[in-house]
Amino acid sequence: GSHLVIDGNTEVTRALTTTNRGAAIWAHGNVTGRTVLELKGGKIHGNTSGEGGGAIDIMGASFIMSGGEISGNATTDPGGSSSNAGGGGAVLVEGGGDFEMRGGSITGNTAVNNDTTGLVEGGGGAVMLWSSDFEMSGGAITGNTALNNVGSNISGGGAVWLGGASTFTMSGGTISGNTADDRSSLNDGRGGGVFIGVIGSATGTFYMSGGTISNNTAKNSAGSGRGRGGGVYLGAGTSAGFDMSGGSITGNRTLGTPSGPGDEGGGGVYINAGNFTMSGGAITGNSATTRYGGGVYYYSSGPVNCNLPSDVLLRIHGNTNDGSADPANFYIPSNQTATMVGTDTWYTWTSTLSPPLPYPDGW
Repeated sequence: GSHLVIDGNTEVTRALTTTNRGAAIWAHGNVTGRTVLELKGGKIHGNTSGEGGGAIDIMGASFIMSGGEISGNATTDPGGSSSNAGGGGAVLVEGGGDFEMRGGSITGNTAVNNDTTGLVEGGGGAVMLWSSDFEMSGGAITGNTALNNVGSNISGGGAVWLGGASTFTMSGGTISGNTADDRSSLNDGRGGGVFIGVIGSATGTFYMSGGTISNNTAKNSAGSGRGRGGGVYLGAGTSAGFDMSGGSITGNRTLGTPSGPGDEGGGGVYINAGNFTMSGGAITGNSATTRYGGGVYYYSSGPVNCNLPSDVLLRIHGNTNDGSADPANFYIPSNQTATMVGTDTWYTWTSTLSPPLPYPDGW
């Protein structure tokens, strides 16, 4: 297969495509004779695509980033029904492709969704994954934005969006200062840092063993919606999952106008469906100005397996909400259950919880 290396002072800029993906670089291949793209230095910036991958589209190929910068790119869906439209402001990885980020920076990219079909698109201000793999051990993904302008859609993943059977493994690096913003009057921004899953039977999984997800925001800037999951949003799909064994989720927030239980919260993490396991790491210093669960909001619109460590009170702490009586660190409805990892005890968040918690529905 082909092997392209970008290094030194190379610049790839000002490419434009309105009907195709990957305005600057389009790397396609297969497992046999796999195409490989390497970014060791240089700058890929100012490119625009109309169908995903503002700068780069990786389909059935491999992308290794150890240095350089991918910045100021955009994918702007003009409206219609093309899949992946408006996804991956910098990089779209699809069709069994893989992306390994060891260093460098992905910053200031934008994914905009104007689709009118009600599809969940416009995701991944920096990176969108469709049934592909992403490994991040270093580098920084900062200041990227996922925008939605149509009420029937969802703006997800200011930095990273996982769709289909994708896997995101984070052992190092930083995801910081990214935004998921819904500008319609009907919906909400979800996953300021990372969005996992899509409406339907998504099976994507996010494994976090290190690194930092910090200062990301999920919001609705139209003034009539909410934000869910400032750091991480675990969405639909009973097989989708978030497994946290290390790293830090801190300083993230949700913004918007609360309308009722289930519609807002999770400054650090919002759990809508799927599987959430925490065996290490910390979720601290996050805020939900839209009422519930500054640290973690466990809404559960569908089946959820929520597994927490026995020292969870030391790992999820120091988070804030809007000042109401609702739990600031971890909110879970009284009709849901969670398992403490390493014990045989099933905890149901009720007023008779033993050991007791500060609130009947969390802490």
